[in-house]
Amino acid sequence: MAYHIYEERKGIPKALTEEEEKVYEEHFLPHAVTPRQFEKMIHIASKRTLKKGEVLIEKGSPITKVYLVVSGKTEAISLSRRVTAASSSLGNRHRYAGGDAGAWVGELNFFDFLSNDGVGESSIMPKSNILLSSKDVVACQEIPVKESVPCKKSQAIQNSLLTINAVQDTVLYEWDFKELGDLLKTSADLRAAITRTMTAAVVGKVVNLYISKSDSGSSIW
Repeated sequence: MAYHIYEERKGIPKALTEEEEKVYEEHFLPHAVTPRQFEKMIHIASKRTLKKGEVLIEKGSPITKVYLVVSGKTEAISLSRRVTAASSSLGNRHRYAGGDAGAWVGELNFFDFLSNDGVGESSIMPKSNILLSSKDVVACQEIPVKESVPCKKSQAIQNSLLTINAVQDTVLYEWDFKELGDLLKTSADLRAAITRTMTAAVVGKVVNLYISKSDSGSSIW
């Protein structure tokens, strides 16, 4: 509905499918991504369906794409434990303080790609003390959400720290790092909008992780 109102006011024909409109209103509109910017994203996205039990990403494998789960349910696993903060399911957007941040997969790796590619040098990321150990254990010590610092290049996040699999039949969109990076080079406004969107997912995961850790009394994911 929000998409239609926006487009009608601009007098632009409606081009999105019902599914795409829902994706826009849940994952992009809250971060001030315009309909036209979203259409550019969708134009270069590939749609993919995972069957129940199918693995999207294996822990330790290189990540070269950004994924967005639009329906179904995924589960993130690390050290044989479920990582709720990086999992996605219908209702998570209302269930957790950080929303359904797990719907995004590979966004942090994409930021690293942009930094190395010279696209994201001016991007900012939320300042959070997320430690990456040699055992791929990610611990959250604090969440000063009001602070921000320039992105730092890191080779530690080139490969996946988690295994992501489909708990039920799942539909997702995927974007190749290089192709998406080239698109963001065409517009500073688009680059800023998508950076906001993916940064929100990173923050959401940290928030959900912190709350989950506090509730369980655990020091790891």
